Amino acid sequence: MTRARIGEDDAAMPPGSRWRIPATALPILALAAGLAFGTSGCIQASVAVIDRATALEQQAGGEFGPLERDLLQSALSPRATPLTRGAIEASGTDTSRTTLDRILRIHALATDDAATLDDLFARQCVGEARDGQVVETPDTCKGGFDAAGATPILQRANRDRRQLWAYLHELRPGAVPADILRTWRAAHRTTAPCGVRWQRDDLSWEVKTCAD
Repeated sequence: MTRARIGEDDAAMPPGSRWRIPATALPILALAAGLAFGTSGCIQASVAVIDRATALEQQAGGEFGPLERDLLQSALSPRATPLTRGAIEASGTDTSRTTLDRILRIHALATDDAATLDDLFARQCVGEARDGQVVETPDTCKGGFDAAGATPILQRANRDRRQLWAYLHELRPGAVPADILRTWRAAHRTTAPCGVRWQRDDLSWEVKTCAD
């Protein structure tokens, strides 16, 4: 193999042998080229940050945000205490079929009364009187008004309210009944739907707005 010599006349070299590089020098040249490109280019490094607070660790650590909010909301929502049939029988309550059927009828009646009252309030056929009772307001009623059908519903609703006021008075024997009624009306107004007719202390009527 003919090697190129520094200063050797190119014309004196055999054809095809100009600037031949020995095979043993190829790895060295490749390494040099790699170093040259490596130093002249930019080195980019990607850093991946792994959060150790994975979903499994959150569960193991007791972090249950949605579940805790649901439990808190359920604790704030009033509802009846669930009782088994055995617990009811142990209390001495009559659990015969006749009694249970009567309870179911009363519950169904209360549900129907509530739906009917909501409709009457929405159509302004009834209103909240100053004395805390539900009264008929046929002059402002929108649509038909069945006085005969509404009367027993209003009587039951007002009976339930009077029983509630009596119970509140039992809890606070020294309180004046008028103060109990005033406090109850103020709290009841916050839960009343928009558009309900409301009687003021001067016996005039107003319509409760959503801003109240």
